[in-house]
Amino acid sequence: MTGGAVTDVFERSRDFNQVVEFCEKVFGYSTAHNAPALTIDKKLAEDDGLFFVALSREAVVGTVMAGYDGHRGWIYSLAVMPEYRRAGIGSRLLDHAESRLIAFGCVKIKLQFLETNFQVMSFYERHGYEVDPVISMGKQIYRG
Repeated sequence: MTGGAVTDVFERSRDFNQVVEFCEKVFGYSTAHNAPALTIDKKLAEDDGLFFVALSREAVVGTVMAGYDGHRGWIYSLAVMPEYRRAGIGSRLLDHAESRLIAFGCVKIKLQFLETNFQVMSFYERHGYEVDPVISMGKQIYRG
């Protein structure tokens, strides 16, 4: 990563499409409500400063979104390009997002991942996350 630092601001006109392409490649979502162009655009419209991009020579190699509801923080869509994994980029992105949430006054940080992506569990456990005894439910509103 450039200078070893996580970049938390990017110029939409220059990098928006690159970030969308990165997310399409890494996540491969097929549902309209998870389309990267939609989710990134909506997140940037919030203007909460909780979307972070990791760069290597001006190329997007990792991203993470975070959210804060006034009590709990959330980690969303943490990903690193496969060829850049195991270099500490995911850890730096997660640490950066956590520190920003803590600065907001967050008392607990939560995250979810698809059961088909179960291999990420050990990554989060190494960072102090534990399985919560909760049931996650959802209601899909946007269908594209």
